[in-house]
Amino acid sequence: MAQDNPTTPMQFCDALQCLSRVKSLLALLVVLCLGVQVTAFILVDFVGVTEGAAKMPSAADAPAEAQAANAGADTWYEVVSLALAATKFVAVVSAGLLMLTLMFAVKISLIGGVGATAGFLGAFFWSLILLAMLVPWQQIIGSSFASGATFNMSQLLSRVWRVRAGLGADEATGGFLRQGIYYARFLAYPILTLLVEVLVLLKFARGFRPLKEDALGAAPAAPPAAAPAESSPIQI
Repeated sequence: MAQDNPTTPMQFCDALQCLSRVKSLLALLVVLCLGVQVTAFILVDFVGVTEGAAKMPSAADAPAEAQAANAGADTWYEVVSLALAATKFVAVVSAGLLMLTLMFAVKISLIGGVGATAGFLGAFFWSLILLAMLVPWQQIIGSSFASGATFNMSQLLSRVWRVRAGLGADEATGGFLRQGIYYARFLAYPILTLLVEVLVLLKFARGFRPLKEDALGAAPAAPPAAAPAESSPIQI
């Protein structure tokens, strides 16, 4: 039995347009979360906003100036800790939803037979890599080697203390090597994750842009409006 209202390529394009908006929102959330994580690392490592709270959690017998400094460091510690925990959760969830969104884009392109599946499929597989890079494997597996691009405050401070202790030791080579791994983990790794996300967006655009142009070109043109009939003169 033939369908009364067959689905047109323009309708598949509308569905992909909706998925494209969702994809853009989720990708923006991942970018913001990674930006917050990198900013928190810079504040802790280079600026030292949590220096007092990290070294002197309780300073009851310290001078008044030191107590005021520690109070400010404790405030920064709480703010940065909350920001890191929240952005780590939002980044992983957004990456998972982004992967599902791209999977739906692949299915729509295959079901509709509209082509451009290679771009959507490439974006989907790169989104799997993006999700794998964002998952906090250091908490799931408990390994010091496998880790995700996201982290929390306790993980950051533990590595800060370890690196500074290594730099202060006599073995300078091991200390500098540990410092290189430290900056690769907390600075280069999130930036590399952002580059992978850019690749996901480029792959999606490679599949969606030609499809949108073809659908718009194949859309039937609206029939021209009929000219109003001229009234004939009244004959007497």
